Amino acid sequence: MEHCIATYVNKAKKGSSIIFSVFDPERATLEVGERDGKYYLKEIKKKNNLEVSESTRKKVQKWLRVENDRLLQYPGNEKSQK
Repeated sequence: MEHCIATYVNKAKKGSSIIFSVFDPERATLEVGERDGKYYLKEIKKKNNLEVSESTRKKVQKWLRVENDRLLQYPGNEKSQK
């Protein structure tokens, strides 16, 4: 995608970032972080580090909210304890 994703390798190895490919509603690369037991959007960019549309940003934020809620439902999940 002609951007600097390779610079995130160390963050991913340390566990401070999780990298995803996004394909809908547009193609992008997503960086997710974790704070206080919840995942949050750190950065999302299209090819050549261009900004994504508002609809893409909203869709990703909704997905993260749903995933955070889903993870909290599992008994014994350390995130449910926070």
